[in-house]
Amino acid sequence: VPVKSPQELGGIKSEEFLKLNPLGKMPILTLPDGTALPESTVILRYLDEKYSEPQHPSLNPTQIEARARSDLFAQVIDSYFTPIQGCMYRGPMDAATRAEQVKSMTTYLDVLEHLLSDKQAPFSKESVGPFCAGTTPSLGDVVAYPTLAFAAWILPKQFEWNDIFQSRPGLRRWWEAMNDWEPASRVKSEIEGALQEWDDSGRWQRVGIQEQVTLLDRFIWSYS
Repeated sequence: VPVKSPQELGGIKSEEFLKLNPLGKMPILTLPDGTALPESTVILRYLDEKYSEPQHPSLNPTQIEARARSDLFAQVIDSYFTPIQGCMYRGPMDAATRAEQVKSMTTYLDVLEHLLSDKQAPFSKESVGPFCAGTTPSLGDVVAYPTLAFAAWILPKQFEWNDIFQSRPGLRRWWEAMNDWEPASRVKSEIEGALQEWDDSGRWQRVGIQEQVTLLDRFIWSYS
């Protein structure tokens, strides 16, 4: 599938891009008939149901309990991580807002750890891991992985976290299992390559992050 940058259309706020998605958000999947399908989880579900076959089984669990765990894992990402993950790389953003959102990421990482490790988590008895819904990857894992790949790369490098998986053994086990899954490892390589390009281009200085993280007397940035 050819991948195009929004910049090829003039950016996410350009008239051409807004014709595809009036919300001005990415990603968008453009189908052969010209249909523009937005929202990453919607795209994943469409592709999964459209192209699942015996040699490529569906990522949507067949058991209702496993499906609920997968959906819950994805929901934590979509409802809580996604709205604030821009604190790691966007600007302009005032330091107080950025610091508060970076702090919130610790809460949401702990929620993911709870879902993976806590025996009181929903339907935990039905799941042995290492993935969110069992022994094989599901849609919930696929939704979560890119966000965690961003966090695992950016937070230590730019905000001086030691390790986002510290004191989160379930999440670390999940991360290592996802990294061993070839489709996810390819995504990780692409993400890290793009982030390295940002690093080389001076993005962190340009959006104000490098200056803000020096304000240690006013804000806390590192949580591991």
